[in-house]
Amino acid sequence: MLRHSVDSIVNEDIYIEKVVSIDFYSHGESAVLNSDFIKASNHKSNWIDNSRDILSVINQLGLKSGDVVGVGHSMGGCCFTVKTSLGKGFDVSKIVEIALRRKNGFNSKEDFKQYLLSKPVYTAWRAEIIDTYVEYGLKNVISDGKEIWKLKCDPTTESKVIQGNFESKYLYDDKSELIGCPVILVQAMDSHLTSKELYESFISGIRNGKIVQIPDCSHTLPFEIPEKTGDVIIQVLSKL
Repeated sequence: MLRHSVDSIVNEDIYIEKVVSIDFYSHGESAVLNSDFIKASNHKSNWIDNSRDILSVINQLGLKSGDVVGVGHSMGGCCFTVKTSLGKGFDVSKIVEIALRRKNGFNSKEDFKQYLLSKPVYTAWRAEIIDTYVEYGLKNVISDGKEIWKLKCDPTTESKVIQGNFESKYLYDDKSELIGCPVILVQAMDSHLTSKELYESFISGIRNGKIVQIPDCSHTLPFEIPEKTGDVIIQVLSKL
């Protein structure tokens, strides 16, 4: 998605001074660096902490709010707008259970890839994105004297991150009018996590809000249709 977007930005002559990609503390390389802290906190997660981290990065870079365009998928988008009320439309406990059941020990990266391809949710992903996840989503560890590959964001941490939605959302429920920046909500029409009514209810309180609907894709749309997802970003940037 990002590669497609960057190529289009160059072609459209859109000026961007800096692109910053953030790993939340519980994801990717950040999860590896913070592993001791994550264990010590019993994997507790609060999405407002992620929002504070984003703000810290913006402040550290010396950026003003009018100079920043935030692009986030799922939790990333929620945390960037400091708003998580979209989560009330589905039963998070079921997703937590799925996360906890996730296998976390593979003999090789190829073993992990075959595991992903055996799950319906991943079969819709682009092959290159699957390969990227396989290459960078694992860490090599020694367990019982044997070398294995484990997820950088382990299932326990992932489940707590999902539950972290409720740790913060009560502060912002029914307060979308507090969001002053323009917001574009991209709705995957085949997603079972949200509904058209929830999107419309949320966006109705935002002074400068808009919904863009993309058919034939699910919640993981950036990994399924990166070009179409990137096109939405380009359309927004070209009008700034």
